[in-house]
Amino acid sequence: MAGHSKWKQIKRKKAVTDARRGALFTKLIREITIAAKQGGGDPAGNARLRTAIDAAKTENMPLDNIERAVKKGTGELVDATRADEDAVMEAALDAGAEDMVREGDAFLITGPAGRLHLISEQLKGKKIAVQAAELAMLPKSAVRVDGRDAKQLLALIEALEEMDDVAKVSSNFDIDAEALAAATA
Repeated sequence: MAGHSKWKQIKRKKAVTDARRGALFTKLIREITIAAKQGGGDPAGNARLRTAIDAAKTENMPLDNIERAVKKGTGELVDATRADEDAVMEAALDAGAEDMVREGDAFLITGPAGRLHLISEQLKGKKIAVQAAELAMLPKSAVRVDGRDAKQLLALIEALEEMDDVAKVSSNFDIDAEALAAATA
């Protein structure tokens, strides 16, 4: 009987299962990234991130994927707990970076888009642990958003990020922690 081998049936079932799992992982990664971007990368202080991580663990997502999604959301570049600030600043400026700021346990280094890989490689060459390097749109000015507008804006951004055709959403809004907590509650 041609086309009826058990292996073919198993292969088809596995392909369907893997496709469903991949789509689920994509949604979970997107939720982790959004939660980390909006409330920070610490699950202890970010209930939405903690919930998203728990959901990912329930679906048996590998821990490396979860950690990568959190790092992607926070935009971390260099681990500040394992690097001297002066050494990182000197290496970054020598590589062509424009600015460096400390954000929690990370140094966020900015520079021209064309020098991203050079900056990253030079930091790695000086034994500075680079956690993530990505191109990002940074606003020149921020718009303050509060109350109902904040809730609508966050809903819009989340809806845009959930679209399959959208790779990344950039914005220039500024929401304080209280308004963010109220808008996401």
